[in-house]
Amino acid sequence: MTKPIDRERLNALVERFRAPAQGAKILLVEDDPVQRERARAWLEPQQWIVTEAANGREALRSIREERPDLILLDLMMPEMDGFQLVAALQQESGWRDIPVIVITAMDLTAADRARLNSGIESVLVKNSFEPRELVERIRRVVHASQPSTYRRDGTHDPNSLRRR
Repeated sequence: MTKPIDRERLNALVERFRAPAQGAKILLVEDDPVQRERARAWLEPQQWIVTEAANGREALRSIREERPDLILLDLMMPEMDGFQLVAALQQESGWRDIPVIVITAMDLTAADRARLNSGIESVLVKNSFEPRELVERIRRVVHASQPSTYRRDGTHDPNSLRRR
């Protein structure tokens, strides 16, 4: 923005990046505790509610207890890997629409991508993305999945909570 600053434009810009009053529920599925801690440090300042699972089986238990708004998923895990978890999500009609962002160190082949099919929102390669990129992707997905609380330009509609 340039000076003189238009107050309405500034408010609209700030509102666009403000987290909604009720934080999105994010399920972080990652077997490496250091990676989970790192991701939690990126996510919690956004006022998102982060739940952790160390593998796909734990993730399924967590989803049964409380459906998340979004899943961040590692693919290579013991017991039940990310591919198996995506398949399980696709089998349950109430879980098919949960957005999934894969964060992996794997170099995905065409066959791997086919296995994931339409069950994922996007893929990020570990150690090659910036935390702000992850935060922005989550923001876009959460905004898209809650259209009644956001205006067409992506800014939060403060009156939306009153309409519910």
